[in-house]
Amino acid sequence: MKTRVDKRLEIFNKYADSLNLLIKNGIINLKLENTHTYICPICLTQFSEQALIQSLENPLTLEDVPPVSLGGKSEILTCRKCNNSCGQKFDHHLTTGIRIVDDSEFIPGTERNVILTKEGVDVNAQIKVGKDGLINVHIPTKKNNPEKLKRHIEKIKKDDEVQLINYSNNFDNEKFRMGLLKIGYLMVFKKFGYSIILDPIYDPIREQLRNPEKITYEQNYISTLPIMGVECVALVIETGFESMFSVFSLKASDIERPYQVFIPLPGKPISEALNRFREKYKSDKNPSLEMKAMNNSDYLTNIEAIKNMLNWINYLAANKN
Repeated sequence: MKTRVDKRLEIFNKYADSLNLLIKNGIINLKLENTHTYICPICLTQFSEQALIQSLENPLTLEDVPPVSLGGKSEILTCRKCNNSCGQKFDHHLTTGIRIVDDSEFIPGTERNVILTKEGVDVNAQIKVGKDGLINVHIPTKKNNPEKLKRHIEKIKKDDEVQLINYSNNFDNEKFRMGLLKIGYLMVFKKFGYSIILDPIYDPIREQLRNPEKITYEQNYISTLPIMGVECVALVIETGFESMFSVFSLKASDIERPYQVFIPLPGKPISEALNRFREKYKSDKNPSLEMKAMNNSDYLTNIEAIKNMLNWINYLAANKN
């Protein structure tokens, strides 16, 4: 069984070798500080193999895409500063956001703590949804003030409505969206390595991920429309909509929630493509796009596949309407 040390080294070598391959074949022009280099995909800082030592101030760390708590795996590295500045801040909101959606649907087999309120009197309670969908509400006496509980019960009459309030988890919807953006962007890196993401068009995404306290990036980059039913990076090849979608699912319970994150192509500003998407969605209630799931080729070590992919992207960018 691989240790985390082994896994970090394996990932480092995989992407460092791919980077050298791109430079050797003239696909990217970049001066490396070391012959064997890993570039953090978020801050673009270059790291040598020495950075795998975790006792350093800013080592390379395993990055979960998506977060492990939502079904993801550790398949790439980011530096600790980037992992701390955006990863940890986003993961809580991603998990909480998915659970809020799950809770709203009262999924059989789930349970959660809530607050019941009637005429300003609140009590702690627990909701359990049975496998048959039957909802049971339990009000534990040990977790409630006796006098408050008594007043609450006295206020409830037959067929009365009682308001249910979920416990606050300091959920931030903007950070939830940024967390999705991070997954989408890092999926592109995981698939294509450095052949695409070093392009300056992705600087605004990186800037947003490094500075989550201020919204600086276009916010309409998330789609919940069913684009493709398989996890992939899909290339949109329809004229006028040339772009990518990172397609993935997040799972906090037994339900998988599909998401598609819009990622621009080099040479195609995000605002231009998104404006066309908005117009299409306004006029078409069931929009469809001509897409290709980039799942069948190795875009890290197969130089011919890499060249073909880049030629295709360049062609799409050059022929946009």
